[in-house]
Amino acid sequence: MPRTTPSTHAAGVSNSERREIGRRSILTGAAWSLPVIALASAAPASSASGATGADLQLTNGAGYTDSWYSEDGLQLQSLTVGTMFSVTNLSTVSAPTGFTARASWDARWATAVEWTEGSVPGPITTVGNVSTQSAEHPEPIAAGAEGRLRVLPAQPSALTEMLPDLAPWKVEVITSGDPDLSNNTVTYTSQIEDIEPWDATLSTVWGVHPVTIDGSEYTYSFPRQLTITSTGPNPIPAGETIEYSFASQPTDFITAFDVATVAVDGAARPGFLNEEDWATAPSKVWTTTQEVPVGSTLTLDFTFSAGPNAEEGVVTSLAYGYLRGGKQRVPREDIQFLAPRTSLAV
Repeated sequence: MPRTTPSTHAAGVSNSERREIGRRSILTGAAWSLPVIALASAAPASSASGATGADLQLTNGAGYTDSWYSEDGLQLQSLTVGTMFSVTNLSTVSAPTGFTARASWDARWATAVEWTEGSVPGPITTVGNVSTQSAEHPEPIAAGAEGRLRVLPAQPSALTEMLPDLAPWKVEVITSGDPDLSNNTVTYTSQIEDIEPWDATLSTVWGVHPVTIDGSEYTYSFPRQLTITSTGPNPIPAGETIEYSFASQPTDFITAFDVATVAVDGAARPGFLNEEDWATAPSKVWTTTQEVPVGSTLTLDFTFSAGPNAEEGVVTSLAYGYLRGGKQRVPREDIQFLAPRTSLAV
């Protein structure tokens, strides 16, 4: 998913810049390729016997996972949120007037929803903790064709309490005479789990690479060494990820960036990290294979090489790294490291 950044913090970078990385990205990562979720029955198929309208099927596509912690940091509540859907006409007749979409959600979690451009939303009604809104999508869907539905919840602030009775996030489509209502609805329910909190601090030694941009000499900073100290109250578990992202920077001039050595408390630990295959992203991701005991330090030494020239975007974009907190509530300031901006050579 969706990302973030710390260190011996880079000079000249404001707190607002550090907060550019979103809360959800740090906690869970974006779930942009959602698994197919079983379609909940809006009503038994037999209840529509004799109907002669189009048979619409709603399936989920993209979305994210929203997560929040209890005040003591010992519980985590998560809700998968589908936001992009396919509406497929499975029948041999068209849906000439399109369809009505309806979303329902917990009013404590979101205040409103944003619909596909061109839709015509109605009023929001709230009964107890459950809010509901319908929107007309008048574009016809021919027999065998597929339409798109986008519905995005508006969440003004993060929750900080566990809500065992949180209403599901539910999206459904309705068209006149649909003969099978069992495939019209997708429902997402939240989960609460206990966690063992851990924390860490990071410090970074930065290297400098000279680079020419538009005829001027600049210095490009890269992480030469990263030290992660496990501060408790529990060990940093295996399976956590360390990422360094070049963001939107043009990276053609970078020819190599890898972990050269890994040590725990000064002792070499080959096999401690597995490199993830994120070839499509301008980033490197490593996953720990063992825990880091409380009080121990994990040290990564990096190799870096690059060409002599780069594009202007290297100056305007931020590069950053972080230790992803996984399901643990880790203070963002501790687990990020933000590269100093590329600057004119002195």
